[in-house]
Amino acid sequence: MNKTITAAAVALTMSATGAFAATFDGLIDFSGFNNNDSVTQLDLGGGIFADLEIVNGFGATSFAGDARIFDTTPGGPAVNNANDPDLVADPFANSAGGEGRSFGNALIIQERASISAPTGPDDERRGGVIFFDFGTAKIDLLSLFYLDGEEGFSVEANMAELGSGAGTDDQFTFLDFSSNADAKGISRFAVVFNGSGAIGEIEVGLSAVPVPAGLPLLLTAFGAFAVVRRKRKVA
Repeated sequence: MNKTITAAAVALTMSATGAFAATFDGLIDFSGFNNNDSVTQLDLGGGIFADLEIVNGFGATSFAGDARIFDTTPGGPAVNNANDPDLVADPFANSAGGEGRSFGNALIIQERASISAPTGPDDERRGGVIFFDFGTAKIDLLSLFYLDGEEGFSVEANMAELGSGAGTDDQFTFLDFSSNADAKGISRFAVVFNGSGAIGEIEVGLSAVPVPAGLPLLLTAFGAFAVVRRKRKVA
């Protein structure tokens, strides 16, 4: 007796690879971390991950490759108020005018504290770069919030500047990339810190899901099965 493999069975097999096991969430607000956590990878669900790579600013004393979580909430960790009061606000003012906004956790490039300074997260005043690498996935960079950017910052991808901005203490700057063709279908982008500052929030969309590793082999097996099934019918 011949059996037919249904579409449901194919979907079940594909989901077993893990590529579609969870729902993709393109809002990166760092809420899943604790203050002073070191961040090397972000899990966006649906098998999509972003690996973080840090390049320190010229002459910086930062820990190499160290991106950290800074809790911007007033009344939060006392050490944050001592290390960087410019990043403690609720709400942050809008550098373009208009309504303020609260952020909670933000992402910084960690500055090495001196012996006399309190320990904990402190943003690098000499700046640096955080690269976000999505591997084989293609994403659309939709928007980004930058905090405390008095020295300025920029966002780059594929050797092109997608946008830049600046602000002052206790301010956020919003960049909208939703209509920028250079921000679509990318697998890597960089946030360049000209000085101190933090990333408050990033929003990305999924442009192309990477093919699960076992899918080509699975489809080949289905093709072979179909050939054998046809031969049996002829016989």
